[in-house]
Amino acid sequence: MKTTKIILFTALLLSINVCFSQNKLIKRADKQYFRYNYLKAINYYEAVKNKNIEIERILADCYEMSDQLDKAKSQYESIVSKPDKTFDDEWRYFLVLLKLENYDKAIELLDPLSELKFYDTRIQKYLASGKFYEKIKSSEPAFEIKNLKINNKEQDFGTVFYKNEVIFASSRNYEKLILRIWNGNRLHFLNIYKSQIDSENELSKQKPFYKKLNKKYHDGPVSFNEEGTLMAITRDNYNSKSADGTRKIQIFTSELVNNKWTVPESFPYNNPEYSIGQASLTPDGRFMYFASDMPGGKGGTDIYKVEKRKDGTWGKLINIEEINTEGDEMFPYYHPSGILFFSSNGQVGLGGLDLFMTTVKNDKYGVVKNLGIPLNSSADDFALCLDSSLQKGYFSSNRKDGKGSDDIYFVKALKPLKKGKMIKGVSKDKADNIVASAEVKLILDKVVVDSVISDSLGRYEFIVDKETLYHLTGNKEGYIGGENTANTNVPEDIIYADLVLDKVPHFSLSILVTDKETEKPIDSVKITLSNNLSNEEEIIYTAVDGTHYRELPDKKLNDRISYNLKLDKVGYFSKTLTYNQVLDREGNFKIHEKLNTTMKELKIGDDLATIFEINPIYFDLDKYNIRPDAALELDKIVVIMNQYPTMVIELGSHTDCRASYAYNIKLSDNRAKSSAAYIKQRISNPERIYGKGYGESKLVNGCACEGNVKSDCSEEEHQRNRRTEFRIIKK
Repeated sequence: MKTTKIILFTALLLSINVCFSQNKLIKRADKQYFRYNYLKAINYYEAVKNKNIEIERILADCYEMSDQLDKAKSQYESIVSKPDKTFDDEWRYFLVLLKLENYDKAIELLDPLSELKFYDTRIQKYLASGKFYEKIKSSEPAFEIKNLKINNKEQDFGTVFYKNEVIFASSRNYEKLILRIWNGNRLHFLNIYKSQIDSENELSKQKPFYKKLNKKYHDGPVSFNEEGTLMAITRDNYNSKSADGTRKIQIFTSELVNNKWTVPESFPYNNPEYSIGQASLTPDGRFMYFASDMPGGKGGTDIYKVEKRKDGTWGKLINIEEINTEGDEMFPYYHPSGILFFSSNGQVGLGGLDLFMTTVKNDKYGVVKNLGIPLNSSADDFALCLDSSLQKGYFSSNRKDGKGSDDIYFVKALKPLKKGKMIKGVSKDKADNIVASAEVKLILDKVVVDSVISDSLGRYEFIVDKETLYHLTGNKEGYIGGENTANTNVPEDIIYADLVLDKVPHFSLSILVTDKETEKPIDSVKITLSNNLSNEEEIIYTAVDGTHYRELPDKKLNDRISYNLKLDKVGYFSKTLTYNQVLDREGNFKIHEKLNTTMKELKIGDDLATIFEINPIYFDLDKYNIRPDAALELDKIVVIMNQYPTMVIELGSHTDCRASYAYNIKLSDNRAKSSAAYIKQRISNPERIYGKGYGESKLVNGCACEGNVKSDCSEEEHQRNRRTEFRIIKK
């Protein structure tokens, strides 16, 4: 009994020591985490046994912030497998997958994310964009980029043009006697630098912009008005820390007086409890855009606008709700042309921060457009600035092929920057009921250029560059596809075009006509539809997506239908089909699933005999008169040529190798001309066909036997060469 008590007491002491040790590890880890020292925090957090979900979240964040994305992914996979996971857990996992370019896996998360928070605009945007990464990567690049020689292991970003130089923020504070290290990236604190632009658009001869502005913590980036007399600086709060012990960034302004910058003045909306920075002044200095995570915003970091009044005071803050999401919008840059560039991880992008643009006119903001590759990547791409002509500039990125923490890239426009327009609409039925999850296709010049799935409220949108007429079609199981057009050649930036889909009636019939070779849908196909039971006939046409739908409202179960369909389209061979069907179930009956509704395009060189299965034409030995059996086949050609009155045909006759070359040429020429003469008497415009003999000059196999060459071919092999061809030589 005594021994048992000693063992129990010893086990209790061990348990207390383990708990004390674990709590000590967590406190040390938390301390390093809140100091942004992620690598040290990871060492402590990893040592904690039996981690709760909150520690796992912080550890995943540490991995992500220190660019250990594979470990972050594994950690989030553990988190989202737990019953107490949250929407934020799933969303951060989604963002990490984007950074790793695991796009298909990320797309799989969208439906469960929508179930957790269906009203989140980020989710709705991604759901509506389908395979967004394919669209962004396949778009024609508008820019080319170059990593600059100035870049090294340090952090360089936030370029702006100032007079004939470029100003930027950098951790390259090599002129300081005392070098302070920031825990967040183990690099020096930021200072403001200036650089000249050489003939290769490289940044050279960099040096501190204004030494009195560079203090011991973070200073930069900056922004100027067009005159260069007003500057907005982002810097650490030197006066106080927040309640959690961290130093937030703030905005300060300075004016150029007698070629000297005044002591920076604190922006009135600065607050030690949240960050506010990355300012961009309009050319006249009247307005300032900036980013902040202040309370009351839409997302993590929002972009705001504020007016500087004539008396020098600042007006009311305006949250730019048109572009802000529940994610992070940062690094606004207002261009004199009326374009606002910014970065976001809430808009649809390739991962990390992507660069976007929107137009600003009369306090209204236009379409938000992803600037595509190569500006954007799966890493953070931000702080774009372009010269007054929108032809060249610089941006910053921490992509893998860079040299340092953040690098500055030169960017050159390859084509005029199109501001883009948006086509928006709603998929619904005739009673204005929402039809969610409809497939909506955007069609230009008969080619599907984009497709999306409408969201839970039936909404869909497309961003387009061209000012032209687009077609839209909508489809969903149980509905008959709707059609509409959207003309983007109008002053408005947003064009509205809804799609009305009909519910599939009790019984309906549909057909899809496609090109036999390309398998693409053919629009405007004339279909002469003959009802074999009622002897009624009507003419219908396929829609832009190659389809036609029709209701059968008077039909009931087990009724029989029978139609003859004649398909006509300029440039294609016509086709006649017979469709018989017993309506043995409810719903839509698809003719193209039962019959071959493909059409073959008329092409130069096509052999009519092959296409229409015309039998070979035979002649008696050493004769070229038309036998009755040959006339039957030639009559088929007559029907075809009368059906296509502008088609020109060459009738070519061929022989095998037996007999002399000259003899075979003459014999085949006579046979070809007599066959052509037979057809000429029976078609309009007889000049559309002529005969030509080729003798043995175009053998289809190796059965040559001219001169000393002897052939051991069988009679069947020789027969293959004794052929007649009807080739199209003009449409």
